[in-house]
Amino acid sequence: VSILGPKELLVNRTEQVSLLANGVPSECLTVSTQLEYRWIETTGQLDLSSIPEIVYTTRSLVIPPFVLEPIGSGSDLNTYNFTVETFAVDSPNKAAYASVTVKVRRSPVFAYLATEDRLMT
Repeated sequence: VSILGPKELLVNRTEQVSLLANGVPSECLTVSTQLEYRWIETTGQLDLSSIPEIVYTTRSLVIPPFVLEPIGSGSDLNTYNFTVETFAVDSPNKAAYASVTVKVRRSPVFAYLATEDRLMT
């Protein structure tokens, strides 16, 4: 199994994070070619099963904006490690694993100035 894309991602807190696993079934005739996937976050900062919007049992993991948190201040990064476990449906004890690191930074701050449509004196 592998996770498509870079091994390390740098994202803003406001971004959606999408991870896609690519599993290859065994060529053994005695093992099912249908694969199942299970994602976990291994630093202990995020329990995927506690967030109803996140489906963690498919080949893709989509994390909505504002779920991953930055730490500290300024340019400090918070590191999350996501691991996907892939196994044949009839052999869940024989799994393959792949991991990716997601580093979260604070989102930039933007200021928008509203202007009046009339001139005030």
